[in-house]
Amino acid sequence: MKREIFGFDAFSSSEIAERVEAVGVTKARLPLLSMAMLGVFAKGFIGLGALYSVLVALVYHVIYRRGNGEQA
Repeated sequence: MKREIFGFDAFSSSEIAERVEAVGVTKARLPLLSMAMLGVFAKGFIGLGALYSVLVALVYHVIYRRGNGEQA
């Protein structure tokens, strides 16, 4: 029976270490194209997070700084 790499069960520390190692080895053995695509997706999600943080900062500035009558 093949053991699942990803699951939702609770594990002991040693089992977690084994599973993290297995996932790392699996990722390290991915083909080059798959690694490149995962890198592109990761950069895209990091960029989306940066845009979201700018949006949150802008909304904070507009609502809480200017909304209270303070001069920006």
